[in-house]
Amino acid sequence: MSQPLHAEIFDPKNSPDYVNILENIRHNEETFYFDGEHYQAWVVTKHDDIIELLRDERLIQPSLLPRIASFTPEQQEQLAPLIEFAQVNLGKTRERKHALRQATKQFFMPGSVNRLRERVREIIEVLFAEKDINQPVDIVGTFSFPMPAWVLAEILGVPREDQHLFIKWSEALINFYRSYTFEEFLASQPGVVEMLDYCSAHIEKRLRDGTGDNDLIDDFARLLDAGEFEMGELAASCATFLMAGHENTSHFIGNAFNMMFQNPEQFEIIKNDFSQIPKFLDEVLRYNGVVPFVTREVLEDFEYKGCEFKTGQLISLSLFSANRDEDNFSNVNQFDMYNDTAKYHLGFGHGEEYCRGSHLALMEARELLEFLLSRYPNMERVEGGMETLCQPMLRRYITRFDVMLNPA
Repeated sequence: MSQPLHAEIFDPKNSPDYVNILENIRHNEETFYFDGEHYQAWVVTKHDDIIELLRDERLIQPSLLPRIASFTPEQQEQLAPLIEFAQVNLGKTRERKHALRQATKQFFMPGSVNRLRERVREIIEVLFAEKDINQPVDIVGTFSFPMPAWVLAEILGVPREDQHLFIKWSEALINFYRSYTFEEFLASQPGVVEMLDYCSAHIEKRLRDGTGDNDLIDDFARLLDAGEFEMGELAASCATFLMAGHENTSHFIGNAFNMMFQNPEQFEIIKNDFSQIPKFLDEVLRYNGVVPFVTREVLEDFEYKGCEFKTGQLISLSLFSANRDEDNFSNVNQFDMYNDTAKYHLGFGHGEEYCRGSHLALMEARELLEFLLSRYPNMERVEGGMETLCQPMLRRYITRFDVMLNPA
């Protein structure tokens, strides 16, 4: 089998070189069709094209069904629970997806997020309580991986004694969304099914016992009782909120600490003036974001700038490339928290599909930075203490980031 055009984007070993790879594509093809063995999609790299396509109603968030469709009938039968999850995830149709998004957005607005600050601080204190401050502390393992799952469980209204389960389930969901082969899907299925069953039972219990807690499960119970959505849609939405809010926030925080130590002058600025942290985090999202691509499915045939998009095809929009597009940003390959153009980053998407958890992710990152910088302003990274995981489609995640706190 011949190599597809730009096969390098699917090879995990090339993920650390994503800046040069995407720059080469952006300066030459801009948009091309990737025809790989496990993945086929149009790849779009220009900032303005990506914004336009994110607004296009002929595109919709895809399910993973096209990947599963290539498996044998026997394999698909074994994956029946995952197929059902993919069919109802975030609503069965575009209209239902939008209605569900509107019904839940209040829980992720700035006012609602601010009310969670004290709980986030409590969670950080609990996670930190048993650490030896004179030994290396892994920022990812200690804070940025478990914390977002706890916070999302809090929003859902999950009892605190069950919140630890969401960390395990989030790992299963992440593996599900990153799966390409039958074996990968099958391995992720038990954790996904376990969470869906738990969320369904939790919604049913709230409906039976009565609402009144004003959390997301309360809202889902009311929507179910009113007949606006089916249980499968609501339970699947719980899973999606967890996966997106946990994984992306965790990696965002890891990237923020990495950028802080790589840029000591800017480290000094935010350490001495916490009001500068939002500018710093905006530049982290532009320069070293979390989501390399967002993918959409074509609902009807149409032509876009000479490319023939066909019904059912996928379009992968490169947010990493868009955030370094020289036509939209200045000094694209320099990290500068005072870059005035950084605020136009697409790190959280754009338009109707803008990440509803953006305020929450920014709040969690800021609270953790303020917690550690106020207590340990002299902390240093540990040489050789960073580990990364590289995956297809230029995904590169920090899985370990050790620091010495250097208490006074």
